[in-house]
Formats: sequence, structure tokens, C-alpha cells
Amino acid sequence: MIYINGQKLPSLYIDNKLYTTLYFNGKQYKTSSDKDEKELMPGYDWERVSGLSNFTINKIIYNGVFIAVGNGGSIITSQDGINWTVRNSGTTDNLNSIAYNNGVYVAVGAGGRIVRSTDGINWSSATVSGISVSLTDIATDSNIFIAVATDGYTTRSTDGINWINSSSAVLGTTTNLNRYIDYGNGKWVAVRSSTTGGQNSCYFSTDGSAWTSITFTVTQQGTLNGIKYIVNRFIVFSRTANISSFNSARILDLGNNPAAGTTPTLLNSGFNIGSDLNGILFYEDQLLAAGNNGVIVISAKNNLNSWSVFSNPPSSLIGNANLYSAAYSNNRLVIGGDALNSSALLFTSPTLI
Repeated sequence: MIYINGQKLPSLYIDNKLYTTLYFNGKQYKTSSDKDEKELMPGYDWERVSGLSNFTINKIIYNGVFIAVGNGGSIITSQDGINWTVRNSGTTDNLNSIAYNNGVYVAVGAGGRIVRSTDGINWSSATVSGISVSLTDIATDSNIFIAVATDGYTTRSTDGINWINSSSAVLGTTTNLNRYIDYGNGKWVAVRSSTTGGQNSCYFSTDGSAWTSITFTVTQQGTLNGIKYIVNRFIVFSRTANISSFNSARILDLGNNPAAGTTPTLLNSGFNIGSDLNGILFYEDQLLAAGNNGVIVISAKNNLNSWSVFSNPPSSLIGNANLYSAAYSNNRLVIGGDALNSSALLFTSPTLI
């Protein structure tokens, strides 16, 4: 007989045969022993994508197709998350982020580089006049794209071709700081990383043009590494910092309407994350965060205050590589990061519980 979590599977019997992997009701399980009567544990068949060149993957999204962008102008696409095709971006500049809206993909990167596509296959450049520093992130609502630069400027477009720059450094005048942005609940929210010993700042806007600053002191969190609007709230995440005897990266909840006076809520209180976090994903009613040194942590389902180390994929697959982004669709999780052993690090789970 076969059991899952102590429960016998209905209408399923394996007679004197060893099955190391079993699919039941679209979910995958693995045997925990080679006995005739077996207890099955949730299983993951993780695969590393092979045949990729030596580049860092900075961002992965899914919108009908998986698209990953990275250093050296790299763009790769996949229908299933397993088989990937290299696309010609037309640039060798590092690409840091990508967004999709109304049939248009836009990726942004170093030197103010912007590339655009309507199918994810054919890409063309749209250089932003007046921005020569790195564009570190891009987000979209139903009408416009907004990209953020390391010098505090923003640039916006309705079509990914024609761009209008902000008239000043609306996200702070300190240069050479990464900025990150997302949109939700009728509001644009951007964050910038701090200088050593300084402060992190958050900015919000209802129109993408006029911005208001919210400042968080370093007594509240470490250097911010990104922002994402998920589960009806803005979530920010940080590098590690030893604050109030809690030496950990931080996952913070800004609520669904951050404004002046907003104080972030620490979600991983008491759960130490010993490496910087670089990307976060919501799937199957839970949050997954990926970071440096192969760290992956995951919340309990429907409980963003309960966290644990994500034990899959195995460390032998990741090593200590830094992980930067994750995407999910159709029971398939894809995670990418630094190149490992002279090849881009991209791995996928064909079936997730």
C-alpha cells in the first residue's frame, strides 16, 4: 500500500514494486523507503538548465512565456521553463530588469539601455536621451512603464519606444544607489538603497510624476534590495544587518497604501536569514525569497509571519551561487542567479506540490 502523510491513497496499489517517484492528482511524491508498504514524502525533481553561456541572470518573469534577462545583454525565453532559447537583444549592456504590459515587453539596463519586444523573440533598442547611468528596475500599470535610475531620475513611456525623463532626481539626489519600483493599489512605490550608516528611503506617487518621500532609519531594517506588490501589499526586502541583536536580512510589509508616516512591519521576526535577499515571489499562497549564497526561504501558506528554509532544490545543484530572481507558472518554479561553473545558473522544478 502507498501512504501520504499517514493516509492511504485511494484506488492505488503497488505490488512488490519499487517506485521512487509517483504522480497522484497532478502532484509529485517520492518514496521514503524501499519497503513494499511505503510512506511517500513530497518530492521535487529539480533540473539545471544546460547549454547556457556564462552570464548572470538578473530577472525572470512569466506572462504566457518565461523570459530571463541578464548580463551581457542576455535574453532567453521558454514556453515550459525547461527548454530555453537564446534571443538576440541587440546589445551587450547588462540587462537588470524586465516588465510586460499590453503586449509589450521592456527590459532595462546599464548605460540607460532599453530594449523592447512585442513577442519576446525579436528585440529592438530604444535609447533614453539624457540618461547614461544604469536603469536598475522597471514596473508598469495598465498604461505606462516607469524605469528608475541609479542617479534618482525616472523615465516613463506608454509604448516602450518614446521615453520622458523626470525633470529632477525625484528619488533622491544621492548617486550610485540602486533604485527599485513597483505598482499596486493605484500607487507607484520606489525604494533606494542606503549609503553605509545612512538611511533607506521610500517614495510614493499616484501619477508617476510627483513623488513624496518616506524615510526609514537603519534601526528599522538593513539596506533595501527590492520591492514587490503582492497579496495586496507592498513587500520590501533587504540585505543582512545586525540591528537590535537580530543579525538577518529582513522582509518588510509596507501595507497596501504606504504614505508619510508609514512604519514597515517586520515579517520574519525571529527567523534569521543569514544572506542578502535579492528577489521575492508569491505563488500558491506563499512567499518565496531568494538571495546570496544559494539561500531560499519560504513562508507558510497564508501566513507571511511564519518562515522556513526552502530545502529544495538541493544545495549540490546551487552551490553558494547568488540567486536574484524567481518566476512561477503551471506548477513550475524557475530560479536564476550568478553564473556557476562557466554557465548561467537557471534551474527548474517540473512539478511542485
